[in-house]
Amino acid sequence: MLKSILANRRNQLIAGLMILIIIVLVVFLRRPADQPLPESLVSKGADVPTWTPRAKDIGSTPTVTGTATEQKSVSSTPTPPTQLEQTYQVSITVSGGNLSVRRGPSVDYNPIGFLADGAIAEVIGRDRVRRWVQIIYNGKKGWVSTLTSYSEVEGPLDSLPVVYVAPASPAVIRNCTKHILWIMPSQVQLLTKFEQPYNEARFGTGVYQVYDLDGIDGVIIQEVNLLEAQTVEILRDGLGEKSKCY
Repeated sequence: MLKSILANRRNQLIAGLMILIIIVLVVFLRRPADQPLPESLVSKGADVPTWTPRAKDIGSTPTVTGTATEQKSVSSTPTPPTQLEQTYQVSITVSGGNLSVRRGPSVDYNPIGFLADGAIAEVIGRDRVRRWVQIIYNGKKGWVSTLTSYSEVEGPLDSLPVVYVAPASPAVIRNCTKHILWIMPSQVQLLTKFEQPYNEARFGTGVYQVYDLDGIDGVIIQEVNLLEAQTVEILRDGLGEKSKCY
């Protein structure tokens, strides 16, 4: 009889446990995904477990779950440095007008171009007396004067090397008329063809105006664009009479 009573109680206890388990499962299955667990089922103060790699996990790719944190992509292409303003040890600045660039350190050399107002050029050399400096102009070496009111040199000019250039071939204007001529802007007087060698003179390259002092005052009888190694003969005076040189 006693054994029968104990067996019934055991069966009732087992049945009660089964019912409790079923109730718990129903609660879990019917709970929304975002609803937290009941406080009674969550152990307070429990530590969050961390994953510690084991020897066999090293080298394997772990599976990551959850929402990824957005990160800015980093470009593998390096950003080029900002270009700094060009600076020179010695420079020449043009201010107030244009500055002729010549083949050599004198007005006797042909012009090869000009530096415009506001231009800055690097100086790489100089002549012996520092009246002309050598620069790089359109990929070529050229010379500009330091004596004009348009040029301003900055830097230790004496530290630059002295550059020597072969002399320029002479450019000449010769008077072949019977009148005395006046050459501007050089303000040079050329005597008549009968008074050689004073009927000719050497000039730097450039543009010149020829006046007849024995003809009509203030009238240009010829304009000459003189280049290296060039000799220009003036054959007609201010009255229109044509002559030739001996």
